[in-house]
Amino acid sequence: MATCGNPFGKNFGGQHQALMEDEELQDILQNPNSPKAQEAIRELTEYQEAKFRGTRASVKANDNDIIKTWGKIANTSQSLSHRTSAATFGFVCSSKPGQNVTHQFFGNGPIETFLMSKFGMTGEDFVESAESYLIYTSSRRVATGMGVKKMQKEIVQLISQGLHMCHIFSIYLLNSDISTLPDEVTKNKKLSMEYDHYKVLLVKEYGIHLVGWPQGIHFLNPHKLHASNVIKLYNDIHQKICRWKKLDGREFHEVKKEIELKLKRGELTEPERHRQGQKRQAEDNSDDGGGKNVNRGQRQ
Repeated sequence: MATCGNPFGKNFGGQHQALMEDEELQDILQNPNSPKAQEAIRELTEYQEAKFRGTRASVKANDNDIIKTWGKIANTSQSLSHRTSAATFGFVCSSKPGQNVTHQFFGNGPIETFLMSKFGMTGEDFVESAESYLIYTSSRRVATGMGVKKMQKEIVQLISQGLHMCHIFSIYLLNSDISTLPDEVTKNKKLSMEYDHYKVLLVKEYGIHLVGWPQGIHFLNPHKLHASNVIKLYNDIHQKICRWKKLDGREFHEVKKEIELKLKRGELTEPERHRQGQKRQAEDNSDDGGGKNVNRGQRQ
């Protein structure tokens, strides 16, 4: 470290002055046996032990440590801001795959206004963006050997493949004559994953459901998810926690009825092309097999 001719460093004088003016620290140094001093020593010892131990053996203990320490940092920052009118902010988040840190943000002073003005983000958005960046850049190849973009691509492929396999299996169960299977599959070869109208176009129509989607992660196309959520979803799919399921008769009937009620109440909507297809199908069913029906069939 460069000391600029001073064996204690360039800023030693200012640092020493700041320590001398810290009344709380001076009180601890002058009264080493006081409860406050003992608490400070205990915290310092815990910090040193944690630093040398490295990763905690218990994830729960690690999370509790983060929450406890973070609370102290946030309170200290708030106290500093109130005493000096200084603007302070900070955040905590995951930095590698597998961490389950609840990201948090604090800001004292006009920090939210600053973030929105300069970055177009709220404090929450800022932390999510930082977490995604940290996980992607510093730990993107840990345990997986691939980047987040490749994970997203693989997730999309696995979900699509699982959708088709589940659908094929459901057709097989409904057909006593296996020779009809290829024709049935061909009719639905354009079947694709839907996120915006998932319940209407997939669950209601085919009785298949993607179970085990991770809690707290929005049901979106994987390419729209943050890095930490992509990694969580990737792991859950490979561990078969998130997988496709064929709904049985009674379960399918109940789920379908619930979806239809939500459609009537306006809680769910159908895509325009789906409504038009249903309208044409209703017209076909009402025809008596005459010329109009034949012409419509040719047009399709």
